[in-house]
Amino acid sequence: MQISSEIPLLENIFSQWKELIADDYLDYRNHCYRLIHCCFALHDCTEEDKLNKQSSHFMIKKINSC
Repeated sequence: MQISSEIPLLENIFSQWKELIADDYLDYRNHCYRLIHCCFALHDCTEEDKLNKQSSHFMIKKINSC
């Protein structure tokens, strides 16, 4: 599995909350990246699917519903 250090959709979402999260921003961001990579590992999808904005959005919705 390839680990991405930047996922544009996540970065876009995080940028909106960076000031509010403040000192916890990096910890929260890293946690979210670990979570999304675990979902990618468990979900049967191609590398192209992982880069697709709709697939990333689907995965984020799944995470948020937990």
